Amino acid sequence: MTDAEGRFTISGLSSRLFDGDDPHRVVMAISSPGLPYLPAVVTSKRDSDTLIESVRGIPCRLRLADEPGQPVAAKVTYRDVQPNPHLPRVPHLYESSGPMSLAAHRGGRIDEGLVFPGPGAVLVRMPPRASSGPASVNPKAFFAPGRTDWTDLERRTSYGTSETLSSGQGQIKQHEYAAIVLVNPPKDPKPLELSATVVKD
Repeated sequence: MTDAEGRFTISGLSSRLFDGDDPHRVVMAISSPGLPYLPAVVTSKRDSDTLIESVRGIPCRLRLADEPGQPVAAKVTYRDVQPNPHLPRVPHLYESSGPMSLAAHRGGRIDEGLVFPGPGAVLVRMPPRASSGPASVNPKAFFAPGRTDWTDLERRTSYGTSETLSSGQGQIKQHEYAAIVLVNPPKDPKPLELSATVVKD
C-alpha cells in the first residue's frame, strides 16, 4: 500500500537478485484494469529510491449492449492506431503485442478504461463460445475523411484497411472482435463516453 504521497516499499526481496556485475533490476508497475494509466518500467538499484511515473491517459466509459439492449459481458481493450503522432513513447510498451489497457466492468452495461489522444480503437472481444458477428470498420474514412491521394504504401499501412487496423504493436484483425469503436480525441479532453452494440452472428 502507498502512503498519501504514493510512496511504498517493496520488502523481502532476496539480496541475490542484486548480486553480480549489475546491481540493477527492472521494476514494472501495472495499473489495475479500469484505471487510466499505462504500465511503467523503471530500473531500480538495491537500497535506493526509485521514481515510477505512469503516463495518464484519457478516462473512457463504454456502454456495451446487445441488439435488445441487454448488458454484454466482454473483454474491452484499447490499442493505438498508426500513424498517431500524439501517442506517448513508453519504454518496453511496444515490445508486447498485447493491448495498451484493459477496461474494468463496472456493472450493467458500463466498461471503464483509457484511450490516448490521436487515432486509436476500443476493441470488444466476446468469450470463446459467445455467438456474435465480426466487427468491420473503415479506418481511413474515419481518421482521414475525404482523402483520396494515398500512396501505395499509405494505402497498405496508414490506419489499416477494412480487414485490419495498423497498430504500433502489429496488425489488428478486425474479424476477431465483436465491436470496434474508433476514437481520435484531442489532447487533454474530457473523459470520453462511447457506446457499442454487439450483433448476433
